[in-house]
Amino acid sequence: MAATTHNYYRILGIKTTAGVQEIRQAIEALRRKDTEGRYAATLKKIDETLSDPEKRGAYDDELGIDGALRGDYYVSFQIKGEQKPKQTFVDVSGREYGSEEALRNAQKARYNQMTVELEEWEKSIASRNKFLSMGRSFVFLGMLAGALLVAFFAGKPFYDSYQAKKQAEAAYGELVKAGKSVMDYIRAEQAFPSTVPYYERDGNYYDINVKVNNENLQGNSIELSFNNEAYDGLQNGSLTFELYQIPNGILDWRCHAQIPGQFAPVRCMVN
Repeated sequence: MAATTHNYYRILGIKTTAGVQEIRQAIEALRRKDTEGRYAATLKKIDETLSDPEKRGAYDDELGIDGALRGDYYVSFQIKGEQKPKQTFVDVSGREYGSEEALRNAQKARYNQMTVELEEWEKSIASRNKFLSMGRSFVFLGMLAGALLVAFFAGKPFYDSYQAKKQAEAAYGELVKAGKSVMDYIRAEQAFPSTVPYYERDGNYYDINVKVNNENLQGNSIELSFNNEAYDGLQNGSLTFELYQIPNGILDWRCHAQIPGQFAPVRCMVN
């Protein structure tokens, strides 16, 4: 406490716990004694200081008076100065809200936000899975296409070979029909025809021509030539029926094949 600070309680002759009414009574008693008014300013200062709770509190602080030794003003001043504790509601993240309703609204908003985020996440997962699925499908289709191409190019020679063999057998059947037509002509005319008589033809992959080697029937022939519409391996090749006479005097055809042996019909000799 500063040396110039006067103890108003001692001047008034009262305790530090005195109330406002007791303080004013003590001041009035001193004023009556101070008939000349020599202490009027001091008493006014004391009245202004001790009658106002805030000023009295500051004055008591200056005197260093303990709270337990202060008057009722101090208790009422504390009560007046205290603010009612604010009731707060805290969520799991530690954030405070002023009311339970505000907390519920915040939780609802957070739930809605989490729902939206979850939906967006699910959409992204679905989109990624769709993309990956499409990617896997493209990879699978690519692998399948590659396998088919490999199988095609690897199997094409076998397929072409099979088809060529099949076509050569069909050509032999065509030559048999042409040979029967020629035989019918020979029986009727006792001569070898200059062209193949009409027969019901099947396919455009061959041409048939007559080859007359001598005036006798034996040695003459009909030749089936494969053209560009035939399968590879048969093109530019031929099947020939050569007329010959067996020991009992009957005429018959003898087949010669000028094509690769793997395609030749079983009833034809390969030249």
